[in-house]
Amino acid sequence: MNKNLIYVLRIIQNGITSGLKTVTVTDKISKSNLCLKVLISLKKEGFIKSFQYTLLKKNIIKFEINLRYLATNKNVIKNITLISKPGKRVYSSIKTLWNIKTNTNIFFLSTSKGIITDKDARLKNLSGEILFCIN
Repeated sequence: MNKNLIYVLRIIQNGITSGLKTVTVTDKISKSNLCLKVLISLKKEGFIKSFQYTLLKKNIIKFEINLRYLATNKNVIKNITLISKPGKRVYSSIKTLWNIKTNTNIFFLSTSKGIITDKDARLKNLSGEILFCIN
C-alpha cells in the first residue's frame, strides 16, 4: 500500500461525505499505477460512476472521479477502511479469506492477477495483500 493510494481513497471518502459529484486528484505518474488499477476495480464493482485521467505535465497525472449515489441520494460507499498501511502490510491466505464473514464489507486485495475483491479471490483461489475494505 503506498501513500498515494491512501490519499486517493481519502479524497473519495471526503467527497462522498461532503456530497460532491466529482473529485479531482493530482499525482505523480510514476506512483499512480496502483491508483489507476484500484479506480478500475472500483468502477467495475459499481462504487464510482466513472473516472478520467489527463496528463498535466511530463510526470503529473490528474484523475477526475465521478462519484456514484443511489436514486435517493444515499451514498454507495458508506466508509473506506484501510487495512494495509505503509508501515504494516496485511497479507491473507486463501484459508483466511474463506473464514472472513462479510455481510456488507467488500475487501480489495492486491494479487498476482491484479486488484480484485475478496469474492473474486475466493472464486479464483488467490491470496494476497488486503488493501482496504468498503462497506
